[in-house]
Amino acid sequence: MKAALYILMLAVSFGAFAQGNKLLEKGIKSFEAGNQTEALEYFNQHLIKVPGSQAAYYNRAQVYFAMDSFLLALEDMTYAKPEFAIEANYWQLKGLILMKLQRYQNAIAAFDSTLVRNFLDRDAYFNRGYCWFKLDFPKKAITDYDEALKLDPSFPEAYYNRALAYRQEKNDSAALADLDRVILLSPLFLKANLERANLYFEMGAYVTAEADYTKYLEVYTDDALALNNRGLTRSRTNNHVGAIDDFSVAIEIMPERGSFYFNRATERFFIKDFEAAIEDFTDAIEKMEDPQAAYYFRGKLYYEKKDYDKAIEDLKKAHELKPDDRRTTELLFTARMVLLFSRYWIYILAFLVLFINGFRLYRRNRG
Repeated sequence: MKAALYILMLAVSFGAFAQGNKLLEKGIKSFEAGNQTEALEYFNQHLIKVPGSQAAYYNRAQVYFAMDSFLLALEDMTYAKPEFAIEANYWQLKGLILMKLQRYQNAIAAFDSTLVRNFLDRDAYFNRGYCWFKLDFPKKAITDYDEALKLDPSFPEAYYNRALAYRQEKNDSAALADLDRVILLSPLFLKANLERANLYFEMGAYVTAEADYTKYLEVYTDDALALNNRGLTRSRTNNHVGAIDDFSVAIEIMPERGSFYFNRATERFFIKDFEAAIEDFTDAIEKMEDPQAAYYFRGKLYYEKKDYDKAIEDLKKAHELKPDDRRTTELLFTARMVLLFSRYWIYILAFLVLFINGFRLYRRNRG
């Protein structure tokens, strides 16, 4: 009787295990087909049938990672560790999870473990390089990107990330070469055009920079920062109307960004659209964290319009925010002198006449 009962329990246990394995297989197939919610349900059911299944925890961690539930993924990786820790893929996934959680030092340790098990893992070098970059170690990042590119010389993301690291190292020529390589390998990798445009702008190659910004903006039409940067580029080539157009679109997308109003005001100042420029500088003053420059330029505009009271008021505020700004100090002094003369010129003239006549009389008497 006891033997029969034992056999029955064993059969039930084996049946549950077999059913659990089918659920595991279904979960894996669902995940591979891109049905994450269904895969998650299968893995949950499997864990009910087979509690402590490390395979289920590992596969469910992959689903959580794909769903951006990184803390849940990390928890499942802990339960999956005893069986799967010998595999490079386990450490690669754990490193990716830690990287998404911005635990870069821990992620580096995980990628180290990946490379111990598979020193030809291109992605482990690439991901470790990214972590070094985020920790402000660009040289170490470049070394890892070099290794990734040795394993795969046609890896545009590695060239792009290495370019960013070179930029951090102030090696602009190397960065430019890498960005050129990205664009050659992958013409649709438009972030490379954007970064190259920024680099060309810093190098003073404004026409080339504008071409790259335009290429990028053909696809990413609502990137307000790129529009602003192209506007600055057009400003450098005296295309003030084109710059105003770019700043205007950027403002429509990000109306809270004070610097966009400031940039458009500056262009309107150049084309002598003073009233519109004053409106933009006013918006910039309200929205910028540091409105000193906006106060200065609005004060300068009021000075040009001979509204000396408002000019002095703005220039005083600009001076208070930045007392050592020489141009503000000089223009404030000039505005005060001009205002003084404009209000009291008749008295000043009378004083000068009296002074000159008195001096002549003095000289006559001495003679």
